[in-house]
Order: sequence, then structure tokens, then C-alpha cells
Amino acid sequence: GLAVIVGYLAYTSPLKAATSCSGKHVYPSQNLTTVAQNSPAGTTFCIHDGTYNVSSPVKVERNDRFVGVYRDSSRPAVVTTKAQQLFNTGAGNGAVINKLRISGAVGGNYCEPYCGRGIGGGGSNLTVKKVRLTGNKNQGIGGTGPGLRVENSEIDHNGSWSFSGLDNATFAASA
Repeated sequence: GLAVIVGYLAYTSPLKAATSCSGKHVYPSQNLTTVAQNSPAGTTFCIHDGTYNVSSPVKVERNDRFVGVYRDSSRPAVVTTKAQQLFNTGAGNGAVINKLRISGAVGGNYCEPYCGRGIGGGGSNLTVKKVRLTGNKNQGIGGTGPGLRVENSEIDHNGSWSFSGLDNATFAASA
């Protein structure tokens, strides 16, 4: 079935800096989608502070870990103006997405309901920790498999008129 999370808010402030990570270090000058595509399943990606503009989804594989590394209260940002998903978790069973900001997934009537998601596409036992999902046309997280776990994350300002199910709807005021 289709699992959809409409909203979840568990915010702890302020964020503590995440300054260490053991794995494949990725920097804003690199193409995150390509780095992930050319790495074996089970890789830990240490995503250093900055903005990562992606034009196609980052494919998440089994047991991958995407971990933000930063020194201040801002998180590394994975953003798009072109991709219908930012992280495609279809093969990401057991994966973890941690300490990132994910925003900008695009879409409309032509691709709903599977597009416009910050994180989505299937996968089971996905863990999302200390992530801010915002400004995605459909959902912050949607279409994941069983075992989704969201911890200390913000999911806000996602969705748009074309995904609301209210297309061409009329409303009557109640008295």
C-alpha cells in the first residue's frame, strides 16, 4: 500500500553541530547524485556543510547512511528545482538519512502522487533523523515501505494546490 505522512513535528532546539563522520566525504562542489550512484550499497556518505543542487534523485541503496556534517546550527541542504524526488529510497532498505535539510521536489498533476516528495519511492526500515523537509510540492516523506521511523525532524511547508486533492473543488461556507 501507499504510506503517506502528512505531517510530523518533533523539534529540539538548538541543533548541536555534527562535526565528525566516518565514511565517504562529500562536498558541495561534488554531484551528490553521481557520488551515490557510483558507490556500493551500505556506504556512509558524510555530507559536508553547504548546498547540494541536484537535478535528479539521489538513489538510496540498502543500508546507506547520508549524514550531515556541519559546525554551526545550519544543516547541509539538498535542494532542487528539477527533480521530482530528492532521495529515492526504493532500494534503501535499512537506510538512514540524518542531519540534512531537504527541499524543492517538483511535480504536478502530470506525475502525482509519486512526485514532489523530498524522500520517497519505497524501501523499508528507513530512518530519518534530525532532518528538515520543507518546500516540496507534494510531501516531505511519502510512499515509503513498512518500518519508517522519523526522529527529531521537522516536516513543514510541503504540499501545493495540485496535490491537495482539491483540484477544481468548490467550497461552501457553513452558517
